[in-house]
Amino acid sequence: PVQITDGMNAARRNALRLLEDAEILLNSGRYPTALSLAILSIEESGKASILRGLAIAKDDVSLKNSWKEYRTHTAKNAAWILPQLAADGAKTLDDLSPIYDRNSSHPYMLDQLKQIGF
Repeated sequence: PVQITDGMNAARRNALRLLEDAEILLNSGRYPTALSLAILSIEESGKASILRGLAIAKDDVSLKNSWKEYRTHTAKNAAWILPQLAADGAKTLDDLSPIYDRNSSHPYMLDQLKQIGF
């Protein structure tokens, strides 16, 4: 549990640093790299919920699945559409279900955008 908490705190700090670096690049007109770093910041932020899943894993299968998610960029960036869903009026858990829809293309689209900047 302490290692998981440390990991969550490290991910939060790293996400903030990446965001600050992205803002510096954005203000310097370095748009592609700024976008890529901003997306990496989103992915770092997404680690917290996956680490929570590790903390409550009840068996080896759950543990293995959580580690697989931790190593998957699209699992860590899935929540990036939350602000858009909220702006569109999402008020219930059902309204937020596109975040975790495994058939949704939004995590893959964001991952592709990240690659373009590098």
